[in-house]
This record gives sequence, C-alpha cells and structure tokens, in this order.
Amino acid sequence: MRLRFVTRMTIVAAFAVAAFAQGPGGFGGGQGRGQGGPGGGVDRIAEQLSLKGDQKTKIQGIMDAQRESMMPMMQQMQQLQADMQTAVRAGDKAKIQSVSVEIGQIQGKLAAARAMSDLDIYAVLTDKQKKQAAESFPNGFSGGGMGGFGGGQRRPQQQQ
Repeated sequence: MRLRFVTRMTIVAAFAVAAFAQGPGGFGGGQGRGQGGPGGGVDRIAEQLSLKGDQKTKIQGIMDAQRESMMPMMQQMQQLQADMQTAVRAGDKAKIQSVSVEIGQIQGKLAAARAMSDLDIYAVLTDKQKKQAAESFPNGFSGGGMGGFGGGQRRPQQQQ
C-alpha cells in the first residue's frame, strides 16, 4: 500500500517537473518566469533593485553561467521523464523507484545551483538592494522553481 502511494506521488512529481521544464517559454518558461529573450531576467532584477550598469553586467554574467551549468542537468531531467513514462507504461515498479531517486538527486543539484547563483548575485548588491531583493524576490531570483532565472516569484492568479 505504501509503495503504491509513493509510486503515485513520484509520478505526480515527475509530471510537475516536466511541466515546469517544458513551460511555454522553453527553458525556464511559465508564467512570471523565463528569459523572454536576451537580458529578460536581469532587466526585471535591474528594474526592481535599481541596479547600476556594472551591477547589471555582473549579474547577467552570473545568470548566463548558471543557465549554462544547469542545461546538462535539465537535459538529463528530460531523459529521466521519458524513462519514467516508459517504466509506467511497462508497469515496472522497480524502474519507477530508481528513476524517481535519480530525479530527486537532480532536483537537489538544481536547487543548490540556483541557491549558489543567488548567493553570487547578493554579493554584487548593496545593503539597501539586498533588503529590496528580500522583499521583491522572496523565493530567490529564479523564483525557486525548475526554470532558472527569469522572473522572481510567480504572480498569483486573479480570482474571476
């Protein structure tokens, strides 16, 4: 019974990861995130924190390096999503378990990469900008999702 629950939750998590990784904007896509073209992520940070030219250049370099370092992990994640679907279709519970462990390991590495990039960005900011960043980007500069840099936190959906 517990194995069935864990398996179902793993599959749900896998689909969620795939949805974030394949959002409408491609790498980092989705509402309120994504690069949106060259400088898209840094422009929002620059606007929110009133960055000076040299700060903007340094932060863009940090973001570019993060994106470059995360790309192989994102590609590996996509392959694991395909492997997960193959295992589901085959009814291979052992494979589902092993793939889910690999997905978890990559998610941890991606989270650490985002946190380290945020740390590097904070090192470029003034004390005043750091306070503003904590308010404007409470989930970090990449929003804490799978998508990498781009938009800070997601905007809540408005009730109709």
